[in-house]
Amino acid sequence: MKEYKIFFICGDRSADNYLSLLLKNIKQISSEIKTIVVAGENSKLFADNFVIDLVSYDAHGFFSPFTKFIKFVNLAKKIKYIIKKEKPSLVVLIDFYGFNIRVAKIAKKYGIKTVYYITPQVWASRMYRIKKIKKYIDFVINIYPFETQLFSSYGIKAFYFGHPITDLIENTQTYQKTNIIGIFPGSREQVIKWNLPIMLKIVENLIRQCNSLKFIIFGFEKYRKIYENIIKKYLERKYQNYVQLDTQKDDLRKRICFAISVSGTVVLENIF
Repeated sequence: MKEYKIFFICGDRSADNYLSLLLKNIKQISSEIKTIVVAGENSKLFADNFVIDLVSYDAHGFFSPFTKFIKFVNLAKKIKYIIKKEKPSLVVLIDFYGFNIRVAKIAKKYGIKTVYYITPQVWASRMYRIKKIKKYIDFVINIYPFETQLFSSYGIKAFYFGHPITDLIENTQTYQKTNIIGIFPGSREQVIKWNLPIMLKIVENLIRQCNSLKFIIFGFEKYRKIYENIIKKYLERKYQNYVQLDTQKDDLRKRICFAISVSGTVVLENIF
């Protein structure tokens, strides 16, 4: 039987979690499917050919920030070389529009079918993106049912099978009354630097109104120094004992009664 190759690419942590689940299931379905993966550490565990950890670039698409621009240019060249050499049967793009739409152009050039899994939220902003998606993508797989109707109305083949988060998170919420508020400043370095100082000002105001509250910053171990420095700089010393940092997430997260959060997947995760 002819070997079936699929090229996958994603650039952020949430998408990497979803892709790792997808790759795991593919391995269980067929040993004839070989995967070439540009993603993160979670997906690396199930990839046949792991190219590079794009998630560690820690950036918002192709044009952020400028210091990482050269990295993306070089990566685009490398991906072009791999696609040309390996000739995968399918290219699967996951979120990360700014860079992935350029990968779609490369695939189109070599006549390779492309699917966009977890499309950009064009219904919220930058609706013009849907034109390029129609031009370069063969079909999309949406994670919200109303998105399928939207993309279909523009003549794009669209499918909906549910949200992958339901396969990753077990709903064990007990809704216990606690005085713990969770703080979720984001998963990228620059986003954390933007949001956490503002969130800490909210913390100060809440403590002034109710000093029985406790706060947990849910973060990542690699950014520990960043969290600590921001806390020292933006939170008055008398309030610092009210705040603790957690990089494990699972156990303490179940105990929060309220969340101060950036937008994104984390909001859905907190629902569960």
